[in-house]
Parts: sequence; C-alpha cells; structure tokens
Amino acid sequence: QTAITDLNFDELWILPSSDRLDKKISVSGEERFDMLSLMVKDLFSDSKTPIKVKRYELDRNKQTTTFDTKNALKKMYPDIEFHFLIGSDILPEIKTKWVRGEEVWQTTNFILAYRPGLKKDATKSELPPHCTLIENGSKLIGLSSTDVRSYIFKNGATENTVSQFTSPSVAKYVSEKKLY
Repeated sequence: QTAITDLNFDELWILPSSDRLDKKISVSGEERFDMLSLMVKDLFSDSKTPIKVKRYELDRNKQTTTFDTKNALKKMYPDIEFHFLIGSDILPEIKTKWVRGEEVWQTTNFILAYRPGLKKDATKSELPPHCTLIENGSKLIGLSSTDVRSYIFKNGATENTVSQFTSPSVAKYVSEKKLY
C-alpha cells in the first residue's frame, strides 16, 4: 500500500514465482496465483494504480531466478523501466545466495520495503546502488511469510486463523482448500 501511495508507478505487477532453487514451495503456482488475484480484488479494487497479477514466471515451466526474470522482461518490454519490490530483510541474501547475485545487486532497480533487520541509518554501501527505500507510513511487521505459514500449519487453516494475516477472500480460499 505504501509503495502505491508514495511512489509514482504506471502499474504494479505481482509475479508469483515458479519453483525456486532455494526453497520448496508447498502450494501450487495456480493456488498462489488465485490467492494473489483475490487479495488484489479485496484490498486494491479502488486503486488508481492498476495492480495486475501476472503469470510470467508460472508459465515458464522451469525454475526461476530474479536474474532471468529481469532480463527476460527487459527483452520483452525494452521501453519499460522495471523495479523489484522486496523486503529489506532479504538484502543480505542477494549477493551471497541468489543466482548471479552480485550482478543482480549492481544492476537491478529495487524498491525496498523497510523490514526489521535493516538499520535505519544504513549506509550507501549496505544498499544496492539502484534502490529506493520506502518506510514512511509503512507498518513495520516483524513477521515473515514463513512465520505465517508455520502459524497456520500449527493452528489450522481456518478462516479465523488465516484472516488475521490476509484478506477475507484469501482466508476463505486457504480454509476451503486446507492449504499450509
């Protein structure tokens, strides 16, 4: 919400990832696509900035890396300047754990949503060279998606359990499909 409010985008694209090299994704790409579509409808139906859930990575039918996605999008849309919105808590992983991480760090436009773990006074050398840090008005949540999935797994995928973390339609979807 803060990124949409504070930054001037033509559109915001959400790309659920396909299989990844660094972790096993327990919910299918189709289910994640459906949940994201429901979330956008629930939370952003009146947004002045178009928000679109795109199937690009899911339709590639192979493992995905940010490096490959960035380069493929640039090739498909040479006149568009893409920015990748990420939580600042994953910054330490980019150079060391991502495929071609140093190159991604140096060449990718990042929008960093401030998350606990990034020093408020981070120096330029601690941030990618092409980044914007958004923090004004952001709700700082010390909770990761892994924490949410673990909580749901431990406490059950009921609408009540899930609704505290997501939109009503997504909570219903997760409950009905018994995800996580």
